[in-house]
Amino acid sequence: MSGCLGGPEAGFTQGRALSTCNATVPVCSSTAGCVLDATNYTSGSFAQGGTRRFIVRTVSAADVEVELFWASEGTPGTDTEVGFYETGCSSRASKDSGGADVFNEAGPARIWKRLQRVDTAGDHLIEVFSDAQADYLLRVNVTPAG
Repeated sequence: MSGCLGGPEAGFTQGRALSTCNATVPVCSSTAGCVLDATNYTSGSFAQGGTRRFIVRTVSAADVEVELFWASEGTPGTDTEVGFYETGCSSRASKDSGGADVFNEAGPARIWKRLQRVDTAGDHLIEVFSDAQADYLLRVNVTPAG
């Protein structure tokens, strides 16, 4: 949905603050760049592919949705994937593009998304990988399971 001013990007980020996501936040036996929630978003570029790592915190089992808004589209690549880890990285679920054109799948809204249920409360490492060439905005939505 587009905001009144600023077009679809403004609608995607409305009510959220930009996080540079360049910190070093411990998670599992590794680090992530930031904690994302309903109050913020981040931006980045898959220049020749790349990975973005961040944390999502939950207080119980929840549905975690990761959304990428394609701010610019180069080549779609063949592999875009979101990895969702349970607390402590005890297990990992992967939701990928299945080789599909992620720009085409995003449609006119330019939003590509993946949803996964996490079963434990705590810090969840999320990794987004893509071999696409694109600039993006990224946000998360967390809904308590119910």
